[in-house]
Amino acid sequence: PTHLLRFQREAAISARLQHPNIVTVFDVGEEPEAGPFMAMEFVDGESLAEELARGPMPPERAMLLLVQGLHALEAAHRAGISHRDIKPENFMVSRNGGLKLMDFGIARENGNAPATSTLLCTPSFAAPELLDHQPPGESSDRWAFAVTAFACVTGDLPFRSESLSGLLYQIAH
Repeated sequence: PTHLLRFQREAAISARLQHPNIVTVFDVGEEPEAGPFMAMEFVDGESLAEELARGPMPPERAMLLLVQGLHALEAAHRAGISHRDIKPENFMVSRNGGLKLMDFGIARENGNAPATSTLLCTPSFAAPELLDHQPPGESSDRWAFAVTAFACVTGDLPFRSESLSGLLYQIAH
């Protein structure tokens, strides 16, 4: 039931977002024999994370992709949606150079994400305010986007540690 509720929420949020840099959801439903489904746009390419695994990008390429990512994030924010898990794995880079934001699985409508003691995001991309149990929102999305931009340009993350507690300490301080 919890997974189904999360899936239904992701489908509803994704279906509301219509933007050239956000993966389009065409249909959502449930088939008696297969269960719940979400039919989404196919992006012929690879994730931004896969591209970054080969090293930092030339600045011109990074800028072209990051501008598209920022447009996607701004569109979600204008629609009142916080993505809550911005990271290279959640951007697809098409073979023709387009960038699309996807995976709204933990997204929330702004104002509907109460403060919590649970860190519900990818730790390396967590904004400092989330570590202080503040509710996620546009600013935490922008922080994660800045970490993604840093990775595009440098080929590395701004904070690294052998342990989760060390990583979170670096981000917080």
